Amino acid sequence: EQMRRAYLDSLPEPQELHIELYVEAGQTWIADGIGYAVQCDNKLVEFFVLPGRVTQAEIFFTAVVEHAQIKEVLCKSFDHHMLFAACSTPVTVKPLGLLFRRIDNPGFVPRPDVDIRQGSPADAESIFAFNDDFFQSPDEIRTYAANNGLYVLEKDQRVIGCGVSRRVISGRPDIDIGMLVAEHHRNNGYGTHIISFLKDHYLRRGLRPICGCSVDNIASQQTLRRAGFVSEHRIVNIIL
Repeated sequence: EQMRRAYLDSLPEPQELHIELYVEAGQTWIADGIGYAVQCDNKLVEFFVLPGRVTQAEIFFTAVVEHAQIKEVLCKSFDHHMLFAACSTPVTVKPLGLLFRRIDNPGFVPRPDVDIRQGSPADAESIFAFNDDFFQSPDEIRTYAANNGLYVLEKDQRVIGCGVSRRVISGRPDIDIGMLVAEHHRNNGYGTHIISFLKDHYLRRGLRPICGCSVDNIASQQTLRRAGFVSEHRIVNIIL
Protein backbone atom coordinates (compact mmCIF):
# COMPACT_ATOMS: atom_id res chain seq x y z
CA GLU A 1 0.00 0.00 0.00
CA GLN A 2 2.83 2.40 0.80
CA MET A 3 4.51 1.76 -2.56
CA ARG A 4 1.17 2.14 -4.36
CA ARG A 5 0.59 5.52 -2.74
CA ALA A 6 4.05 6.55 -3.86
CA TYR A 7 3.25 5.36 -7.38
CA LEU A 8 -0.04 7.27 -7.59
CA ASP A 9 1.59 10.39 -6.15
CA SER A 10 4.34 10.15 -8.77
CA LEU A 11 1.92 10.26 -11.70
CA PRO A 12 1.48 13.72 -13.24
CA GLU A 13 -2.18 12.89 -14.00
CA PRO A 14 -4.86 10.81 -12.22
CA GLN A 15 -5.22 7.08 -12.64
CA GLU A 16 -7.58 5.89 -15.38
CA LEU A 17 -10.66 3.98 -14.18
CA HIS A 18 -10.37 1.45 -17.02
CA ILE A 19 -6.92 0.44 -15.79
CA GLU A 20 -7.90 0.67 -12.12
CA LEU A 21 -10.55 -2.00 -12.70
CA TYR A 22 -7.84 -4.28 -14.12
CA VAL A 23 -5.68 -3.56 -11.06
CA GLU A 24 -8.53 -4.45 -8.69
CA ALA A 25 -8.94 -7.81 -10.45
CA GLY A 26 -5.23 -8.42 -10.85
CA GLN A 27 -2.34 -10.15 -9.12
CA THR A 28 0.53 -8.21 -7.54
CA TRP A 29 4.22 -9.06 -7.72
CA ILE A 30 6.47 -7.41 -5.14
CA ALA A 31 10.25 -7.07 -5.09
CA ASP A 32 11.11 -5.96 -1.55
CA GLY A 33 12.88 -2.64 -1.51
CA ILE A 34 12.62 -2.28 -5.31
CA GLY A 35 9.02 -1.99 -6.47
CA TYR A 36 5.90 -3.85 -7.53
CA ALA A 37 3.92 -4.82 -10.62
CA VAL A 38 0.32 -5.84 -11.24
CA GLN A 39 -0.84 -8.27 -13.91
CA CYS A 40 -4.37 -9.15 -15.02
CA ASP A 41 -4.48 -12.27 -17.16
CA ASN A 42 -1.51 -11.92 -19.52
CA LYS A 43 -1.45 -8.11 -19.31
CA LEU A 44 0.81 -5.94 -17.17
CA VAL A 45 -1.35 -3.05 -15.96
CA GLU A 46 0.81 -1.36 -13.33
CA PHE A 47 4.56 -1.12 -12.75
CA PHE A 48 6.55 0.92 -10.25
CA VAL A 49 10.07 1.10 -8.87
CA LEU A 50 11.07 3.21 -5.91
CA PRO A 51 12.91 6.48 -6.72
CA GLY A 52 16.27 5.14 -5.53
CA ARG A 53 15.87 1.99 -7.61
CA VAL A 54 15.18 3.45 -11.05
CA THR A 55 18.35 1.90 -12.48
CA GLN A 56 16.86 -1.52 -11.74
CA ALA A 57 13.60 -0.84 -13.56
CA GLU A 58 14.50 -2.77 -16.71
CA ILE A 59 15.82 -5.77 -14.76
CA PHE A 60 12.68 -5.92 -12.59
CA PHE A 61 10.42 -5.46 -15.61
CA THR A 62 12.11 -8.29 -17.52
CA ALA A 63 11.88 -10.59 -14.51
CA VAL A 64 8.15 -9.94 -14.10
CA VAL A 65 7.43 -10.38 -17.81
CA GLU A 66 9.26 -13.73 -17.95
CA HIS A 67 7.96 -15.12 -14.65
CA ALA A 68 4.32 -14.04 -15.17
CA GLN A 69 4.34 -14.76 -18.93
CA ILE A 70 3.22 -11.24 -19.79
CA LYS A 71 2.30 -10.70 -23.45
CA GLU A 72 0.93 -7.16 -23.37
CA VAL A 73 1.32 -3.97 -21.36
CA LEU A 74 -1.50 -1.46 -20.85
CA CYS A 75 0.21 1.83 -20.23
CA LYS A 76 -0.90 5.42 -19.71
CA SER A 77 1.25 7.67 -21.88
CA PHE A 78 2.05 9.84 -18.85
CA ASP A 79 3.35 6.82 -16.89
CA HIS A 80 6.95 7.48 -17.89
CA HIS A 81 8.69 4.74 -15.89
CA MET A 82 6.39 2.01 -17.16
CA LEU A 83 6.65 3.32 -20.72
CA PHE A 84 10.46 3.45 -20.49
CA ALA A 85 10.75 -0.09 -19.12
CA ALA A 86 8.23 -1.59 -21.56
CA CYS A 87 9.91 -0.01 -24.59
CA SER A 88 13.43 -1.04 -23.67
CA THR A 89 13.28 -3.64 -26.46
CA PRO A 90 11.54 -3.58 -29.87
CA VAL A 91 7.78 -3.74 -29.35
CA THR A 92 4.53 -3.00 -31.17
CA VAL A 93 2.55 -0.05 -29.80
CA LYS A 94 -1.14 0.48 -30.52
CA PRO A 95 -3.27 3.36 -29.18
CA LEU A 96 -6.40 2.19 -27.36
CA GLY A 97 -7.97 5.22 -25.72
CA LEU A 98 -7.85 8.96 -25.25
CA LEU A 99 -7.54 10.29 -21.70
CA PHE A 100 -9.21 13.64 -21.04
CA ARG A 101 -7.61 15.30 -18.03
CA ARG A 102 -7.45 19.01 -18.78
CA ILE A 103 -10.56 21.21 -18.65
CA ASP A 104 -10.36 24.12 -21.05
CA ASN A 105 -13.89 25.39 -20.41
CA PRO A 106 -15.34 24.82 -16.89
CA GLY A 107 -18.69 26.43 -17.73
CA PHE A 108 -22.15 24.89 -17.76
CA VAL A 109 -25.30 26.44 -19.24
CA PRO A 110 -28.65 24.80 -18.32
CA ARG A 111 -31.04 23.95 -21.16
CA PRO A 112 -34.73 24.83 -20.86
CA ASP A 113 -35.88 21.79 -22.86
CA VAL A 114 -34.50 19.10 -20.53
CA ASP A 115 -34.03 18.40 -16.83
CA ILE A 116 -31.30 16.53 -14.98
CA ARG A 117 -32.03 14.93 -11.62
CA GLN A 118 -30.38 12.49 -9.24
CA GLY A 119 -31.07 8.93 -10.34
CA SER A 120 -32.44 6.12 -8.19
CA PRO A 121 -32.46 2.31 -8.46
CA ALA A 122 -35.99 2.59 -9.86
CA ASP A 123 -34.56 4.21 -13.02
CA ALA A 124 -32.50 1.14 -13.93
CA GLU A 125 -34.99 -0.60 -16.19
CA SER A 126 -35.95 2.48 -18.23
CA ILE A 127 -32.26 3.31 -18.78
CA PHE A 128 -31.33 -0.26 -19.66
CA ALA A 129 -34.04 -0.22 -22.34
CA PHE A 130 -31.73 1.97 -24.47
CA ASN A 131 -28.51 0.51 -23.05
CA ASP A 132 -26.55 -0.01 -26.30
CA ASP A 133 -23.91 -2.11 -24.44
CA PHE A 134 -22.96 0.79 -22.17
CA PHE A 135 -23.98 -1.12 -19.01
CA GLN A 136 -23.55 -4.84 -18.40
CA SER A 137 -26.86 -5.18 -16.55
CA PRO A 138 -29.57 -3.20 -14.73
CA ASP A 139 -27.77 -4.11 -11.50
CA GLU A 140 -24.78 -2.06 -12.62
CA ILE A 141 -27.08 0.94 -13.03
CA ARG A 142 -28.53 0.31 -9.57
CA THR A 143 -25.00 0.25 -8.14
CA TYR A 144 -24.29 3.68 -9.59
CA ALA A 145 -27.55 4.93 -8.10
CA ALA A 146 -26.81 3.42 -4.69
CA ASN A 147 -23.48 5.29 -4.64
CA ASN A 148 -25.00 8.64 -5.72
CA GLY A 149 -23.34 8.30 -9.11
CA LEU A 150 -26.40 8.21 -11.38
CA TYR A 151 -27.99 11.29 -12.98
CA VAL A 152 -31.03 11.08 -15.24
CA LEU A 153 -31.76 13.29 -18.24
CA GLU A 154 -35.48 13.81 -18.85
CA LYS A 155 -37.35 15.46 -21.71
CA ASP A 156 -41.12 15.91 -21.44
CA GLN A 157 -40.94 13.74 -18.28
CA ARG A 158 -39.42 10.82 -20.19
CA VAL A 159 -35.94 9.42 -19.54
CA ILE A 160 -33.79 9.97 -22.62
CA GLY A 161 -30.29 9.68 -21.19
CA CYS A 162 -28.13 9.46 -18.10
CA GLY A 163 -24.81 10.45 -16.66
CA VAL A 164 -22.68 8.27 -14.40
CA SER A 165 -19.80 9.00 -12.07
CA ARG A 166 -17.46 6.97 -9.92
CA ARG A 167 -14.56 7.88 -7.67
CA VAL A 168 -11.53 6.22 -9.23
CA ILE A 169 -9.65 5.55 -5.97
CA SER A 170 -11.02 5.95 -2.47
CA GLY A 171 -9.62 8.99 -0.68
CA ARG A 172 -8.53 10.72 -3.89
CA PRO A 173 -10.45 13.56 -5.57
CA ASP A 174 -10.64 12.13 -9.09
CA ILE A 175 -14.14 11.30 -10.38
CA ASP A 176 -14.57 9.37 -13.62
CA ILE A 177 -17.64 10.57 -15.53
CA GLY A 178 -19.54 9.26 -18.54
CA MET A 179 -22.89 9.49 -20.27
CA LEU A 180 -25.43 7.60 -22.37
CA VAL A 181 -28.18 9.03 -24.60
CA ALA A 182 -31.01 7.03 -26.19
CA GLU A 183 -30.23 6.45 -29.88
CA HIS A 184 -33.17 8.41 -31.31
CA HIS A 185 -32.23 11.45 -29.18
CA ARG A 186 -28.58 11.63 -30.23
CA ASN A 187 -26.99 14.43 -32.27
CA ASN A 188 -28.95 17.03 -30.33
CA GLY A 189 -26.23 18.04 -27.86
CA TYR A 190 -27.68 16.06 -24.95
CA GLY A 191 -24.48 14.08 -24.35
CA THR A 192 -22.46 17.29 -24.18
CA HIS A 193 -25.06 18.72 -21.81
CA ILE A 194 -24.78 15.73 -19.44
CA ILE A 195 -20.96 15.81 -19.38
CA SER A 196 -20.97 19.59 -18.86
CA PHE A 197 -23.40 19.15 -15.97
CA LEU A 198 -21.27 16.49 -14.30
CA LYS A 199 -18.11 18.53 -14.84
CA ASP A 200 -19.69 21.57 -13.17
CA HIS A 201 -21.27 19.45 -10.42
CA TYR A 202 -17.96 18.02 -9.24
CA LEU A 203 -15.83 21.11 -9.77
CA ARG A 204 -18.17 22.99 -7.45
CA ARG A 205 -17.50 20.35 -4.79
CA GLY A 206 -13.74 20.64 -5.03
CA LEU A 207 -13.37 17.34 -6.88
CA ARG A 208 -11.69 16.60 -10.21
CA PRO A 209 -13.85 15.20 -13.01
CA ILE A 210 -11.93 13.13 -15.56
CA CYS A 211 -12.99 10.97 -18.49
CA GLY A 212 -11.78 8.86 -21.37
CA CYS A 213 -12.95 7.00 -24.46
CA SER A 214 -11.81 4.63 -27.17
CA VAL A 215 -9.68 5.99 -29.99
CA ASP A 216 -12.32 4.58 -32.36
CA ASN A 217 -15.25 6.39 -30.73
CA ILE A 218 -15.20 9.66 -32.64
CA ALA A 219 -18.64 10.69 -31.39
CA SER A 220 -17.58 10.43 -27.74
CA GLN A 221 -14.39 12.33 -28.44
CA GLN A 222 -16.36 15.19 -29.96
CA THR A 223 -18.82 15.17 -27.07
CA LEU A 224 -16.09 15.40 -24.45
CA ARG A 225 -14.32 18.20 -26.33
CA ARG A 226 -17.55 20.17 -26.71
CA ALA A 227 -18.08 19.79 -22.96
CA GLY A 228 -14.77 21.56 -22.33
CA PHE A 229 -12.35 18.66 -21.92
CA VAL A 230 -8.98 18.38 -23.65
CA SER A 231 -7.07 15.15 -24.28
CA GLU A 232 -3.28 15.27 -24.08
CA HIS A 233 -2.67 11.62 -23.16
CA ARG A 234 -3.53 8.10 -24.30
CA ILE A 235 -3.74 4.52 -23.15
CA VAL A 236 -1.48 2.42 -25.33
CA ASN A 237 -1.26 -1.33 -25.75
CA ILE A 238 2.36 -2.43 -25.90
CA ILE A 239 2.69 -5.89 -27.42
CA LEU A 240 5.92 -7.58 -26.30
